[in-house]
Amino acid sequence: MLDEAIVRFQASYTTVFSKRLWQRYEQDTAEDRHRHLEFTMAFGGIAFVLTALTDFAFLPDIGFDGIWLRCAALPVCIVAAIAARRATADRREQLVVASGTFMVIVLTCVPLLSTASSAPAAFMSPIFGLAFGNTTVVPRFRLACISTAICCLAMAAAALWQSPLGWAVCIEIMLVGSFSLLANYRIQRHELFEYLLSSREAQRTAALNADREKLKALSDTDGLTGLANRGACDRHCEEVFNDPKNIGTPIAVLLADVDHFKAYNDYYGHLAGDECLRIVSGAIAAAIRGKSDLVARFGGEEFIACILGIDADKARLLGERLCAAVRDLDIQHFGRSDALQHVTISVGVATATISPSLTVEAMIDAADRALYQAKNGGRNRLEATYLDAA
Repeated sequence: MLDEAIVRFQASYTTVFSKRLWQRYEQDTAEDRHRHLEFTMAFGGIAFVLTALTDFAFLPDIGFDGIWLRCAALPVCIVAAIAARRATADRREQLVVASGTFMVIVLTCVPLLSTASSAPAAFMSPIFGLAFGNTTVVPRFRLACISTAICCLAMAAAALWQSPLGWAVCIEIMLVGSFSLLANYRIQRHELFEYLLSSREAQRTAALNADREKLKALSDTDGLTGLANRGACDRHCEEVFNDPKNIGTPIAVLLADVDHFKAYNDYYGHLAGDECLRIVSGAIAAAIRGKSDLVARFGGEEFIACILGIDADKARLLGERLCAAVRDLDIQHFGRSDALQHVTISVGVATATISPSLTVEAMIDAADRALYQAKNGGRNRLEATYLDAA
């Protein structure tokens, strides 16, 4: 969508997007636009009042009448500015343009109060006000055109009414109105085009990051079981064991191995063996419920779990739960050489308290030795050991 919008935008002279893109633009730029309008309207309000200083030079015969006229008009602009903060985007822009137009017309009326020969010079204030609105506040171009037309007509009529030199003032009004509208158009074109380019760049960056995360997930995932692979397991364990915040925290490493798996492959075939591993891995992962715990395929028919914050008794109960979860699958295994006829696992459990001297390798080695004992003890069971690395 953005690429098409950029092509269309470059090929035209428009300052608007499609409805959907315009809504997105308004949403993305709303906060910055609010801040910009608050600043420029506050600055414009101060300038509106300060133009009264020129009255003493150009309109010496009106005294303080110009000041009172400005002060009477100022609350209207303040109310419009407050209302704009809570209005929709379209209504906000309309309120801003309406208040700006009102201020310019008020400044246009001030010279009409005077009969001084220098009164035409006072029309510089509304002319500057028009230029300020179009080039600094930068209302939407369509609204700027309407506001400029109203202000120019009002100023031209006032200038022609006020002085025989009004025709010269009219020329200046038309020139400033045209130049400020052109500046308004170019500013908005630039802002809109920059938005399109930055949005496309942000979209591409997001897509690139998503692809990078997807590739990372794929590189950390075992293709058969969907669990973490050996590399992801090694990195996770290193982070857990090397984190200073984990010192003094109990930890358990569980190694599970499918019993008589070679016989299962020989009896049912390797495709059935792969399906068996997928089902068994799902049961093991479901039995280990902690979101921060790692379950990975360690290699072949072996699986590993690294559980932080679990003591020896709870680790043993968890190992027994793993054995029961696989037994409950009731996957037939008539190729076994023992009396059982369904798939089971053996589990080796190693527990310890994390210390600077405790290593991942030592924990895995202890769990592997416990697994070996469980295998030698008849399989379909677990053995546990505590590693004192203090």
